[in-house]
Amino acid sequence: MCASLSCPDLSKQVYEGDHLIEQLEKQAYQFLRNKSKGLHIRREQGQVLFSQIFEFDKKTFPNGAKDAICFIENEEDRKYLRSGNYEIRYLHYDWDLNSLQNAR
Repeated sequence: MCASLSCPDLSKQVYEGDHLIEQLEKQAYQFLRNKSKGLHIRREQGQVLFSQIFEFDKKTFPNGAKDAICFIENEEDRKYLRSGNYEIRYLHYDWDLNSLQNAR
């Protein structure tokens, strides 16, 4: 997790050791549902826009945006992404700090 506006949102719940993995996975699913900073599919244009996090963090995501497919809840979207029949682009990354002043 990070503090920029384009990072995944932090949970409103306290992260707990016994539930950490499921809490982080929940945040990942929510992040990818956010079209402005997680994932935006443009089927008509043959484009899929992913967060630049998948491009920046090669250690965690060695296959780039393709590593996000397992976190896509919608079966139709997941099938489309597995097809590879699209151009991958990346969403603008907003490095401004996430603060009450910058809250959307």
